[in-house]
Amino acid sequence: MERHLAAVLIADVVGYGRLSQIDDEGTRALFRTDLNEVFEPRIAAHHGRLVKTMGDGMLVEFHSVVDALRCAVEIQQRKAEVNVLTQPERRLDFRIGINLGDVMVEGDDIHGDAVNIADRLQGLAEPGGIAISATACDHVRGKVPIGFASLGVQKMKSIAEPVRVYRVLIDPATAGKIVGAKPGLSAGDNSKPPVIAVLPFENLSADDGWRRLADGLSADMVGDLARPCGHFAPDHAVLSGTGERHTLGWTGTERRLPAGRHPPGDRTACPRRGAAGRHPDRSQPLVGAVRRVDR
Repeated sequence: MERHLAAVLIADVVGYGRLSQIDDEGTRALFRTDLNEVFEPRIAAHHGRLVKTMGDGMLVEFHSVVDALRCAVEIQQRKAEVNVLTQPERRLDFRIGINLGDVMVEGDDIHGDAVNIADRLQGLAEPGGIAISATACDHVRGKVPIGFASLGVQKMKSIAEPVRVYRVLIDPATAGKIVGAKPGLSAGDNSKPPVIAVLPFENLSADDGWRRLADGLSADMVGDLARPCGHFAPDHAVLSGTGERHTLGWTGTERRLPAGRHPPGDRTACPRRGAAGRHPDRSQPLVGAVRRVDR
């Protein structure tokens, strides 16, 4: 099988499942518009190749990680301009992840850990933001007028080794700067930070269509927990994945989702945490559930 080094960019829509529950056809049309008018022209301008779209996301390959980052920055800048002039209910925000690594080529598609890491990275980016691996960051410093904020070392689902992650700072005032890592999370520190494991939210309703809402809440939770506070990296790692929930002794209470964060009708979300002190590896599991409440 052919292999080569590539810069991998993955973009994904924030909260696509929730938006689709409200208006699936309209949301899909907005995605296609952004793909055609925002993404594809800039991918072509920076010598990239759109490998494929994946539901509410897209996979792009570049020969140069500098080109990949320039493309991502221009995309997010353009989306910010467009969103200012767009009604809130018709805005799509994208998260983008960029990684550099070896990929396996199968026809027109690409596979491998480099792709999987890029996918995990986009989940750690802020809405309208970009997250980049340390490997990619090392090749772009000083070549693009941006800055970086360290998100520390992150454990990632199905990836053997933790990955150091940076958030891209597009503000020109931050150009050339690297801010962030708290003591204990420096590049040479092998100590293990506390880990919060976010498990998939359960769908407690009879309608399988709510699975997308549950998945979207889980993905948002991972991104929110991994974001820095100000210019500092979180003092914990975040892990997304699956597990045997009944063995962890969940505790917690229900809370109702705020208006405007879900499709029409009443829903409840039940975030639950494992009791503190039960995990010798300093891990804290976090799960939840969604349920439709008919009136």
